[in-house]
Amino acid sequence: ALVFDMSEGGAATFAGSINASGTSKIERAQNTTQFDRDCFLRLHPSATTNSGGYTNMIFGTSTTNNYGVAVGARRAGTGDTSSTNNPEFSVRILNDSITGTEVLNINTSGNATFSGNVTLQSTAPIFYLNNSTSTTGKTWRLSSAANGKMYITQDGVIDAITLDHTTGNATFSGDINAPGLVYDSSNKY
Repeated sequence: ALVFDMSEGGAATFAGSINASGTSKIERAQNTTQFDRDCFLRLHPSATTNSGGYTNMIFGTSTTNNYGVAVGARRAGTGDTSSTNNPEFSVRILNDSITGTEVLNINTSGNATFSGNVTLQSTAPIFYLNNSTSTTGKTWRLSSAANGKMYITQDGVIDAITLDHTTGNATFSGDINAPGLVYDSSNKY
């Protein structure tokens, strides 16, 4: 059934599925705030399930149900305040499964958990570790260069450790400190 209510600014209510054979488009101006109320598309639960309720959409990979990628929000908490709701972003892979396997979770602290390997692939991949502590924080990077060597570097400052892929040698740019042992190029032990 289709219901038009012109008193609500043209709102429509559909009692069943909406099937569109062409490209569907939602168009409006971008917003910089009110990301919930003024969103382009809102999937809003009419009821919630504490510690595991999931609001999602699925990108199917088969004409059969339970194959595809589900992307959505997971209610990890038990309440409706910022300290108890704990919304999480979740990506699940469904391979002939009604719930699938969670492969990515990002919690309210911004921590990301991957269920498998994380691969950086390019001709010179770089992984940055940015410590944002105001006075002592540094940006470090792990990189793999075109010459096959791996570097641990304080970004833009020094290659602290170089690992050679052919010999397995590690080159340290400074002193190596160990309990009871200090070695540098001026001291031969």
